[in-house]
Amino acid sequence: MQAWRSIIRLDQNQLGNKSSVTHESYLQWVIGRATQIRIPYPTLRPLTSATLAVPSPLPSRTMEDYHCRLHEANLESDACKVKYQTSEGEKDTIMGILEQTTWEVKEKERKNVELKDLLKRKDVIIDRTPESRRRRMDFFVGAPLDSEE
Repeated sequence: MQAWRSIIRLDQNQLGNKSSVTHESYLQWVIGRATQIRIPYPTLRPLTSATLAVPSPLPSRTMEDYHCRLHEANLESDACKVKYQTSEGEKDTIMGILEQTTWEVKEKERKNVELKDLLKRKDVIIDRTPESRRRRMDFFVGAPLDSEE
């Protein structure tokens, strides 16, 4: 039933594929419009002539030839495994360095926050003493710190 949905009637006695007719007519319109506007349009060959048949691998004629090909395939597979393991090891090393660096940065940030908190507490304690208030007021007003007059 689904196959009939992709079929259209070309003539009274002829059936065709819906997508190919629509595609061909649209392609012809695009090519005609491009030549009318004088835009260079490269003509493409149909896909059926452009596709090449993939050659099938030749079967081994002797057991020695088969073993030789199998050995080559195993060597290639082993080389790929070694490359993969090497790259995985490098990735793990880099990830470890990244984690360590991230931890160190967070530790420094934590210490900075602690130091800022200690400085704020120190400023609050200093501001509580009457002598420090007088010195600060004198500093802002411009009077000498020690009155020796």
